[in-house]
Amino acid sequence: DAISAQADEARIGLEQASIFAPFDGVISLMNIRQGNYVTGAPPDPSDRAQETNAAVVVLDDSRFEVTLHLPPYEAALVEEGQRAYVALSGDRIAEAVLRGGEVEGVVGGRVWSVSPSISLQRRAVTVKVQVEGAAGVLRDGAFVNVWIAAAEEPSAVRAPYTALIQRAEETFTFTYDAQTGRVERRVVTLGLLGLDAAQVLTGLAAGEHVVAEGHHRLSDGAVVRPIAGDLSDEVAAADRDER
Repeated sequence: DAISAQADEARIGLEQASIFAPFDGVISLMNIRQGNYVTGAPPDPSDRAQETNAAVVVLDDSRFEVTLHLPPYEAALVEEGQRAYVALSGDRIAEAVLRGGEVEGVVGGRVWSVSPSISLQRRAVTVKVQVEGAAGVLRDGAFVNVWIAAAEEPSAVRAPYTALIQRAEETFTFTYDAQTGRVERRVVTLGLLGLDAAQVLTGLAAGEHVVAEGHHRLSDGAVVRPIAGDLSDEVAAADRDER
């Protein structure tokens, strides 16, 4: 009986000497050597303390949490559940947004939390974004670019930024009439601002053509000629008397 009790004690000691991660992943840091005595990490919530005192740091590289520090006026537009894109390159994110689909090097995610307070150190609002399927794309501790769909309007009337002219507090554009060959100066009211175009609330109707180049030389009623054979949403124009 005494020998059996010793065997059980040894077996329990062996089980306690084994360390298992609660999830599958890769080891990113080892703080122990063979023969070391190991105790649990102190109840310090900071990442630095956890990495320093944990015996082994295991990373689940299939999912990440991205921490953002946004100024209050931007954070006011962000809500939990909004979709987001995360990547090392801002150009890749822009491509994913414009194409509306998957782009290599870009990971999709959702806004997980928005802090109700403004941090005293940064004078900013902390926003956390969670992403899935990040293995091979993102690395723990890296600085990344994040795009959040703070507002969406699928049926919006859009005008490219190259067609919009800002003068003082007024924004206007020139529309092209294919029948008369003339342009009309239109004052517009903008709504949501996208990467390559802005929503037009008033001043334009869907299907109208706008001048995207050469409008700095135009005046209301000027005659123009499209430089392309087929009209698109963007019409480049030049005054008839100039080339």
